[in-house]
Amino acid sequence: MSKSITVDRVKFIAEMARQNLTAEELSQKAGVGRQAIWKMRQSKPVWRTTAGHVANALGVSVDDLKED
Repeated sequence: MSKSITVDRVKFIAEMARQNLTAEELSQKAGVGRQAIWKMRQSKPVWRTTAGHVANALGVSVDDLKED
């Protein structure tokens, strides 16, 4: 299993918008750096654990955010 994951930027940004969260707010809520949120918004790979923290903060599963 790969240690990194790439999220679907459209799904990710749509979920942030649905919850009216800024990148700064989400990074604080998830306990990750702003750089991680930026990477996810650009569909750049992030650590699987980082994606898990962000998904938990959004109340969704990592699979909901993954690229198909």
